Amino acid sequence: MPIYEFKCQNCGQRFEKLLFSSQLNSVIDCPECNSTTVERLFSVFGFSTGNRTVTSTANGSSCHACSSYNCSTCHH
Repeated sequence: MPIYEFKCQNCGQRFEKLLFSSQLNSVIDCPECNSTTVERLFSVFGFSTGNRTVTSTANGSSCHACSSYNCSTCHH
């Protein structure tokens, strides 16, 4: 099940939403301000090779400690 990341252009809130392929063209509302002016972000992905886990983003700005932009260890 694909989880997409979004950023509200109105209030700046970043949020995730589970969307099925039939919902990809639907209107997405910001959970903070209910604005429909949101942009889809490049999501973080990770994979495991043996005992090493690698996380990355399409633009290379992944958090070094986890796969989130909102944890307490991120410096974004």
